[in-house]
Amino acid sequence: MCEGKKEVKVFQIVKLYAFELACRLFMSLEESNHIAKLGSLFNIFLKGILELPINIPGTRFYRANKAAAAIRTELMMIIKARRVELEEGKASSSQDLLSHLLTSSDENGRYLTEKDIANNILLLLFAGHDTSTVAITLLIKSLGEHPDVYNKVLEEQLGISKAKEAGELLKWEDIQKMKYSWNVVSEVIRLNPPATGAFREALVDIEYAGYTIPKGW
Repeated sequence: MCEGKKEVKVFQIVKLYAFELACRLFMSLEESNHIAKLGSLFNIFLKGILELPINIPGTRFYRANKAAAAIRTELMMIIKARRVELEEGKASSSQDLLSHLLTSSDENGRYLTEKDIANNILLLLFAGHDTSTVAITLLIKSLGEHPDVYNKVLEEQLGISKAKEAGELLKWEDIQKMKYSWNVVSEVIRLNPPATGAFREALVDIEYAGYTIPKGW
């Protein structure tokens, strides 16, 4: 996608990457055509779900509802296929989020219905997709504007990479070593929150522009 190009639109690339990653983590989807089909429907859904709720043909809200219904249909087929795989021993309960939702029960021994599982996955895709895309895009922008910070992040990541065998996946202890990288991500999100409307609390007294923001505010 980026090969041979001097300039690329990071947001669109990250958006596609984030959706593909979510599909793999939540449902172990690997087929690119299937992910692309879901992604196309999901984009229609995103464009209209927060519009005025005028559900008549031609409106964005109407198209979003149609897209959501189509996504649920696709998810239901994936869920039914996974249930069969679990029964036949071709999938494990710890494989991904979908398997976990299918095999986990509440304290009364009740399981989620397939419709509930489809709605939960759709909600998770909606909740994390745009915010993750915005956060990663802003991170890349900030690193491009501060090459000294970029070099330190790169140095930390290369150090972790060199300590691992070729093809070896990251572990939790590797993530815990990314202290500088994590601080950079936290600062980018602090300066440019990917979601608006959230409140933040001062953990210590802060002096800013001649004003004191007390701890707890």
